[in-house]
Amino acid sequence: MFKQNFRFSTIILAIIIFLVFIIQVIDSSFTESYKLVGNEAFERSWILFTSIFLHGSLEHLLYNLFALVLFGIILENIIGSKRFIFVFLLSGLIASVISSFFYNSALGASGAIFGVMGTLIILRPNMSIWVYMIPMPMYIAGIVYFVINFFGAYLGIGSTGYVAHLSGLGVGLIFGLNYRKKFGEHRTYTATNEWVDKYLDEYERKNKLRK
Repeated sequence: MFKQNFRFSTIILAIIIFLVFIIQVIDSSFTESYKLVGNEAFERSWILFTSIFLHGSLEHLLYNLFALVLFGIILENIIGSKRFIFVFLLSGLIASVISSFFYNSALGASGAIFGVMGTLIILRPNMSIWVYMIPMPMYIAGIVYFVINFFGAYLGIGSTGYVAHLSGLGVGLIFGLNYRKKFGEHRTYTATNEWVDKYLDEYERKNKLRK
């Protein structure tokens, strides 16, 4: 049953993002050409999309890939591959559009990943995850992420794209509300979802979940 239900779009997305990072390392001009630049976002509209797949460092990449694979596999197996890709890309695109009004430049898949997380908050609010070594339901984690990013954006802390995170989270919540009737928590988990949830618990006990 696991083999029949498992879907691979999340893994393919992660591989694409990883390969793009290798190109960035090989050719530094690639990043400059395709990252989001605020005052050029609507003149070169494609950078609203391409910036989703770029990352500023190996650490940035690994944190995002960890979250993408972890939450993406769960969501994809709940709503299906096509809907998952739509959630990921539209969340990332809207996060890029909104970010263009706040940042001189930006890059990363965080906005798209927060969209995935926001959708899960509605569809699986009681799913337990570990955040900063503390176990909590998904909906509580959502509140924690919102508060951290809201005050981070308000206070202008560091170079983290808090606005992108909040934007993606908001889009994800809207997707979750739209999908709740069909894919909400009242529906029975498949064997794949149960396996992924078990993997989530075991892995996050050993690793500090970070954005």
